[in-house]
Amino acid sequence: MLFCLFLARTCVAIGPPPVITVQPSSVNAPLLGIDVTFSVTVSSQTTLTYQWFRDGSPIAGANSSSYSIFLTLLGTDSGTFFVKVTNAGGSVISSNAYLNSGPPPSITAQPQSQGVAKGQNVSLSVVASSTLALSYQWYFGSSKLGSGSTGATLNLSNLGASSAGGYSVVVSCDYGSVTSAVASVTVTNPVVTLSAAPGEGMGMTSTGFSFQFSVPTGQTYIVLASTDLLNWAPVYTNVAASATVAVTDASAASFTKRYYRVILPQ
Repeated sequence: MLFCLFLARTCVAIGPPPVITVQPSSVNAPLLGIDVTFSVTVSSQTTLTYQWFRDGSPIAGANSSSYSIFLTLLGTDSGTFFVKVTNAGGSVISSNAYLNSGPPPSITAQPQSQGVAKGQNVSLSVVASSTLALSYQWYFGSSKLGSGSTGATLNLSNLGASSAGGYSVVVSCDYGSVTSAVASVTVTNPVVTLSAAPGEGMGMTSTGFSFQFSVPTGQTYIVLASTDLLNWAPVYTNVAASATVAVTDASAASFTKRYYRVILPQ
């Protein structure tokens, strides 16, 4: 647009009003004493002036394409921000950008240390609270774990010696994050306790020699038998459905003496 002042014999080029090409973005931020910046990108043929507003009121000194606010620890910084951009051809007002400032997540129940036998399973869990949606990432030492490690509960199966160590979880929301205490997982070799003491259904019966032993639930076991304590042969293999396993050797009556032992394959 061109206006000519003929009396003064001069022409003043005013041009179109500014155009906002990038609007300011809303921010969710923690109460951690940090700077948050709102910015706008504007296209104009002439010089621009800026005025930022908070909750409808102009902010003193906020007269550039960006505005930064230092967050306090009081939670009083949340608000609605926009900017008015002016040039010789007119002005334009940006869209609203919202600052939501609040506390990071808090952990109300930490993951607990556990000790298990080799080959067993472990579940570690954390309980956290926040006004926003939470996300989780579990770590083994300083290494981020992969698939299945992004929930409030971490399930570990068939543990071996390499699985022993410290586990922690980072709980995050848009206000920030918090790291849990470290839960130590210890993995020991399972202990098998074999009992041949007679009891109800134990000892020599009409169906063979019956005995029982303790073994971690879910553990594969092999029962071996021998007549001389030198040569051993497997007589029974299974997976423990409970912590106490009862076994009957139907061929025991064919021997004058019989020895038994239980091994857990690696």
